[in-house]
Amino acid sequence: PTGTVTVVNFVIDGISTQPGQSVKVLGSTTELGSWSVPNAVNLSVTSCAGSVCRWSGSVTMNAGASAEWKAILTGNGVTRWQCGANQKLTVGTDPVFAQTSPQIC
Repeated sequence: PTGTVTVVNFVIDGISTQPGQSVKVLGSTTELGSWSVPNAVNLSVTSCAGSVCRWSGSVTMNAGASAEWKAILTGNGVTRWQCGANQKLTVGTDPVFAQTSPQIC
């Protein structure tokens, strides 16, 4: 339906971080930062095993929207991107769960 918004939940696992670093999501839509690192979606740590943590966060997007996205590691003056092809998602009317354990290049 027109005007319907849906929650898109991101869960990123398996990225080793150091103090001062964080994991974010960046993508092709305004809600995902329009590929501009300063506009990336901040994620929060939900659990850790040593320096490897689970990061999660959410945004709302219009139902029917589609986007490409990647996880990025930022901090300490460096931004590193998820390797390989962009992740893709399509938003329906039910909540979307986008989960990945990416390799960071």
